Amino acid sequence: MNNILWRVSFSRDGGEVPADDWYADVEAPTIAEALAVARRDYPGGRIEGVTAVHTSFALSQTYGGDWDELLEQVLGSESPTPGRWSEQEWLLLKFTTALDSDGRPDPEGTANFHHLQRLWSGIPSVRFDGDCVRVRALGAAPADFIAIVDRYLTVGGPINPATYATVRSELGPSGSATTTTRVAVRPAGSRGDEWRIADCPVDALGDSDRESTAVGNQLPGGFRGDVIVIDSVAGFTAGCSTWSHLFGQKLEQARAAHRGCEHRFRPVWMRLGNYEPPLYKHLSRVTGISIAATSLEDWTCRCGNQPGLGSGFAPCDAVGTEIAPTEADGWISLIRCNDCDLVLDQATFDPTRCTVEAVGIAHRP
Repeated sequence: MNNILWRVSFSRDGGEVPADDWYADVEAPTIAEALAVARRDYPGGRIEGVTAVHTSFALSQTYGGDWDELLEQVLGSESPTPGRWSEQEWLLLKFTTALDSDGRPDPEGTANFHHLQRLWSGIPSVRFDGDCVRVRALGAAPADFIAIVDRYLTVGGPINPATYATVRSELGPSGSATTTTRVAVRPAGSRGDEWRIADCPVDALGDSDRESTAVGNQLPGGFRGDVIVIDSVAGFTAGCSTWSHLFGQKLEQARAAHRGCEHRFRPVWMRLGNYEPPLYKHLSRVTGISIAATSLEDWTCRCGNQPGLGSGFAPCDAVGTEIAPTEADGWISLIRCNDCDLVLDQATFDPTRCTVEAVGIAHRP
């Protein structure tokens, strides 16, 4: 778990304590570790209490009582009761939005989203579902929250240049990518684990009306239950439900507990009786990406996919469409990861370094 900010208060009766303030802010993942840090730094101090610093308090301490107006270009708000303050209010980090106002992928926002997901994953007061990163106003503040906001205010641009470069390479030279993603649903009237695949606009995920229309148009008989994301996109991990049929407190509870998700298998479509290999339109070239490979049959993709444990790999043509591994079918040496669509060249297998090089990312029409 990553660090959050804690305020440790000390007794004024003596001992070694922080000068003047009688409290100290420490960074630690848990209250027990926060106590340990305080005792280490102030061995003679008498600790009276430890509380998590709320994000809204940290903002007011740094930017003053009007922080919401001062930071309106950086932070938005989302409340269960629009127009009214709520203890369940969430702050939206606008610079982590994966899609721009026209619904096109935003490389900078996507990179910021993924970077903060690595930094803050596991912190209960932070959410990564939907189209951007959200932090609960009255929840524990990530230890570097103010530093991240302040950096973006003063410097702007990608938070982490390396992550941004990776996202740009995956999106291709034009900086664009498909705005749809695959989802799995159960047909209306079906029983058990019968699934169907449909395409859904990325910015419609979680929107009850738009999602229902997009998926329903492809399934004349309709569908039931949760919509499951097959390919990870910003805001939704593969196997996550979109929770589009839930609202308010029930939605918050489902998100926190991952109710309705299908993380037990990956990817979902490998269990579909009606599966047909997807067609791909083009390949975004990448360089400098390799995966672990102890042999030509034992690979571990950067997404974690492995033969026998995940969905495995498939021989493919120059744009990523699955084909038979024969010269007659035009196969040379390209292999596609069935989870993340990374295309690798089997001919680059290096038995000394135990790696295989990637050549691109396959994109569906």
